[in-house]
This record gives sequence, C-alpha cells and structure tokens, in this order.
Amino acid sequence: MANILMIEPNYKCKYPPLGLMKFAYYHKEIRNDIVWFSKGELQKSLSPQIIKQLKNSKYYKDKYGKNIDEYVYKINEIIKHKEWDRVYVSTLFTFEYEETIKAIDYAKSLVGKDNVYTGGILATLMPEQLRNDTGVIVNTGQLTDTIDIGYNDKVNIDILTPDYSILDNTEYSYENEDAYYAYTTRGCGMNCGFCAVKTLEPEYKSFISIKNQISNVKRLYGEKKDLLLMDNNVLKSKDINKIINEILDLGFGKDATYINPKTNKIKKRFVDFNQGLDAFLITDDKARLLGNIAIKPARVAFDHIEDAKTYEKAVRLLAKNGVRYLSNYLLYNADSFSGKGRQYKADTPEDLYNRLKLNVDLQEELNRKINNRKEKVYIFSFPMRYIPLNDEKRGYVGAKWNKKFLRAVQSILIPTQGKGVSSKSFFEAAFGQTAQKFMETILMPEVYIISRGDPNKIKNVTEAELQTKIKTYNEFEDKRREWVSLYNSISNIEEKIRFDKVIGNNNFDYLAFQQLIGDNSKKLFIHYLTSPGLMIILQKLYLDNKLEDIKLVTKYIKDDFTYKYKELVEYMVNSNNQIPRFQMFKYIFGESGRVDLLNKWLDDLCENEDFMHYSSQVYNLPIQFLYILKWCSITNIIDKEEKENVLTTMGCENIDNLDLFNELLKRIFNYIELHYSKDESKKMINSIKRDTAMQLGFLI
Repeated sequence: MANILMIEPNYKCKYPPLGLMKFAYYHKEIRNDIVWFSKGELQKSLSPQIIKQLKNSKYYKDKYGKNIDEYVYKINEIIKHKEWDRVYVSTLFTFEYEETIKAIDYAKSLVGKDNVYTGGILATLMPEQLRNDTGVIVNTGQLTDTIDIGYNDKVNIDILTPDYSILDNTEYSYENEDAYYAYTTRGCGMNCGFCAVKTLEPEYKSFISIKNQISNVKRLYGEKKDLLLMDNNVLKSKDINKIINEILDLGFGKDATYINPKTNKIKKRFVDFNQGLDAFLITDDKARLLGNIAIKPARVAFDHIEDAKTYEKAVRLLAKNGVRYLSNYLLYNADSFSGKGRQYKADTPEDLYNRLKLNVDLQEELNRKINNRKEKVYIFSFPMRYIPLNDEKRGYVGAKWNKKFLRAVQSILIPTQGKGVSSKSFFEAAFGQTAQKFMETILMPEVYIISRGDPNKIKNVTEAELQTKIKTYNEFEDKRREWVSLYNSISNIEEKIRFDKVIGNNNFDYLAFQQLIGDNSKKLFIHYLTSPGLMIILQKLYLDNKLEDIKLVTKYIKDDFTYKYKELVEYMVNSNNQIPRFQMFKYIFGESGRVDLLNKWLDDLCENEDFMHYSSQVYNLPIQFLYILKWCSITNIIDKEEKENVLTTMGCENIDNLDLFNELLKRIFNYIELHYSKDESKKMINSIKRDTAMQLGFLI
C-alpha cells in the first residue's frame, strides 16, 4: 500500500480534474492505496471544513463507517509528516505554465523528481519543455496502459470511473460538481488549426458506452443531477442514435427531473456536450435526436463569421426541434487558420460584433411570434479570446487586433459575469447599435467603457447612494461626449490613423504622446491619463522645452475639459507627496493654480495636513496662515466671497496680510468662546495660539 498525492495547480477552473479523478480510482479501487487530492499546496493539517466534508461524504462513510475518525487521524498524520510515495500533477492550459511549474516544484520537494508524474493538456502540447524545466516524468495524450507510470497490470486508466470522493479533500469549489463526467466519443477529426484535440485525441472513437461508469458513480459516490459530456465532436459519430438512446435510458430525456437527496427538492436535469456541437454536422435528423434529451445548453460552435450561414441554419434546426437553450463560443483574436476543409481569414473586431449581432437578431426573430415564455428560445454568446496552443502567457495579440481592443472587449463583458450575451437591449447598450459605434467604443478609455451602466437599474441602494452614482454617471457621460466630439473632429486621415495606432498599443506614456500629430489627437490623449500620468507628461514636456504642447494641454483642461483639471487638483491636494510635482504645478498653473489648490483643501475641511507643509514650501506661504485658514474652514466664519479674497491676497508677510489674519484669528476665537464651554474654549484657543498667533507676533 502506497500513499499517493494528487495535485491540481492553483489556477482557476470550472471543472474538476477528470484525469486525476481516474488516477484516484485506479489507486484506491484497484491498487488499494491511500489517495489524497489537493488544489495547490497542501495545508499543514486538515481544516475543520474538510473534516466535515469527509464525514458527510457517501464514499467515506460507506468505506470507513465507524472508523472514519481513525481515517481522518491517519491522513492528517500523513499530511503533517509529508509521508508521500508518489505525486501526480495535472496540467491544463499552456498559459498557466508558471503556476504549473510551481505545483511541480512543490511536488518534487515532497518526493523527489523521480516520483512525480504529470500529464494533461499542457504536458501533451509541450512535453519536451516540461521535461527540461522540471526533470519529472511527463505523460502525453490518453493513458491507456499503466506501464507508462511504472506498473505492469496493463490497466487502461482513460476508461476508468472518475473518483468523485477526491472533491471532498479540498475546500476549492468547482462550478459543476453535481454532474456525471463522461465521454461517449473520443477525438474530432476536423483538424482545425487553432485546436489541440488533434494532438490530445488523434484517433476518433465513434461510441463509448457510459452505462457502467454511471452505475459505478451512483454506487460509490451517489447519484448526480446532470450529465456533462466532454466529447469534442459527438455529431461526427456514426453511432449518434446509440449515444442518444443510452442518454435516454440513463434518465436524461427532455424535461427529466432529479430529487436532491439533501433537500428532497425536485430539480430539472441537464445534458451538456461541453466542448460544443459542430454546426456543419447538424441535420434535421440529428436536431430531432438532440431535441429528445434534456440538453441545456446546446453549444453550437461559431468560430468565424464566414460560417454565419451554416451556423444560422443549425440554430434554426435545433429551435424547430424543441431545443430552447443555445450557446456559442465566439473565438476572437485569431489569425488565419485552416479547418473543416477550408482556409479562414484572420478575424477582426467587426467580425466579433457582427456574430454577436447575428445571435441577438436571430433570437429576436425566432421569438417574435412566441407568447409563451416556456417556449421561447435563448441564445447566449460567449466571446472567447484566442491564445495559441504553445503560449505560456495570456498576452497574444492577433493580426487584426491590438492590446487596447482586447482589453476593451474584456471591459465590456464585465457586467455579464460569465453568463453570456443574450438580450438585445444589453447588446446594443454594451457593444453599440452598429459596428462603427462598437469600434468607436473599444477605442475609448477603459474607465469610460466600464462606467456606462445606468445607475437607475441598480438595486438595493439608498437614495443618497443612488444620487451619488447618478452624479458620477452623468460626469462620465459628459466625458464620453467630449471624447466622441473630439475624435470625430479629426478630419485628417493620417492623424486619425496615427492616433488609432498609438492608442492601440494601450500604453499611455510620454513616448506615446510624442508620436501623435495634430492638436485634437493630443487633447484626446489626455482622456487616457491618470492624474499622476498627466503630471509626468507635463514635467517631461517642460524638460524638453515643449512650451506649445504645455500651453495646449493646460488650456484644454482649464477651459474645455475641466473634469480633468478638477481631478488633477484633487490629486495634488490629497494624494501627491512629491515636492517636484508641486513645483511643476506652480510653474504651469501659476497664481490661479495656487488658489485652486487651497480652495480644494478648504472644501475638504483640510483633512490632509501634509498638504500644508508642501504648499507652504513651494508657494512660500507662512504655515501659520494656513493654520488660520484651516480654522476658518472648521468654524465656517467666512463666506465664499471673503474666502476667495483671502486666498488671492495671501502670499507674503506684509502688514496687510498680518492685519487680515489677525482679524480672522479674533473671529475664530470669538466663535469658539460662543460655541464651547469655558474650559474647552480656553484649551482650543491656547492650542491655536501655539500654532499661529504667538509665532506671528500677533497681539491678541
């Protein structure tokens, strides 16, 4: 008997690691080993939550019964003392390479490299690199003979029943745990250029019975609600009738239900061919077969705009045959690729928009004459960014895309929270009513994109919170209108092309600013800058003696784009702690800038005391004057007009200013004496005198 540890690297994923679940079954049920599963590195000992999960698990209760506490103690000791004989590490996508290496290195620290085995998608696509970087045993493809992992029992692990009990070993929650996971076919055969299936499952198998597997899962781990089938191209099977009949025999016909054993509530069952259905293979007969089972959703591939007619025909056939819930992954950011017997061009942002629009229009058309909600058709679109099979990060940019467009699409999709695009109202609000408007939107600053949601639709907020959100929304509406007006005012084609290219790099620094031509382009660039970023550019313009550009930028934000100037003033008062930036602000905005800074500070009730010291140094203001201004704000003894007069006249220690501030100080003391007790007022006045009057030599 050996102690076996299964590790899935600590990346996010929706579905449990099916490969490790089959390995767990092999070691537990066939080799009688002790098996444990961990999402990332192990905790030092079992948490109360995991112990509770073990004791509530059908598998562990059936296997250990009254001895469950002994098992818990034993596995806890193994974990504490790191008593493992062998570790398996699963791999998923290549862009999770760094996290995968981290998990393998951890496994090596437990048992040494010769006792660590890895496999899965990444391992199959990049085996040599993984071997070179880790030194562990790398298995590729499907594991059909245990000789590949050092055993002579010749077991085909790929066809074993998944061990669901390992999901009780971790606090990590997968989205689809209450489902049977299975394959009714293997392989695909379409050889699309962007797809890994031709490498992972090179041989197409037309039928794999899942009856015994489902029966084993019920017996060992309990009945599951749904059926999640991982087939890559089920519709290619010549045995599709057998597959559907088996699904029906297993209790997953249309409108099938399931009684939850924990709550006794009746729930509808669903069948999900998770990897998608090929639109080119959907016929009337196959659509009728799919309409007989509890399919939700029918995932119909729509990888390219050139497949629009075929895709639309497939959706209509499915809807005609009673399939009401459909979804599709819209691959975008792809270069040209081959597949399905043809060559596809690289997709464009407009192609993505047009595919989304086709779906919302098609859904609307199919439902136009349907009044019964139970009969309506729903089509959910999931834009999915293309990443090459050997890419170790997520940064790939397709030939017709750029970094800005990719970020913008992700920003647009934030409100969907992974639920997909379906309603026409959301689509038009988020993506625009035309492809041209969509292109304009994805060029906007990211914050302008994500702030477009109507606050009146927000629920569970107080009236005060709602009014604040409405005010912010209206401010962003003004900013967006200003951006659109400026962008549309660029009539010079060369200037617009240059601007689009610079913004497309999604890098808003001084180098990018220098590449722009034309005043409107430079003004537009200001919309993409944070306040610190704007100050950096102004500083560098000053150092490069670009006085005309400084004049252009400052005049624009002072006269036309006042929101940006207000944001800059707020940043200088509340967040900036760099004297050189204060000095630059003084140089650029002069006396009026000083007044604006002090006004903002007073409006904020002088919360930032550091600002007094910075402004005193840079503007040569006696700090005692600033203390008096602070108390003027606290006691509210001067009105707006008098405050403006004080701010514009202060600046040096002349006799007029001394008289002015002496008078203000008297009024402050009078206010305190009227509003506080004798002891409190005496204490406050003495404190103020220490900070102001005594140092200035006032006679009070």
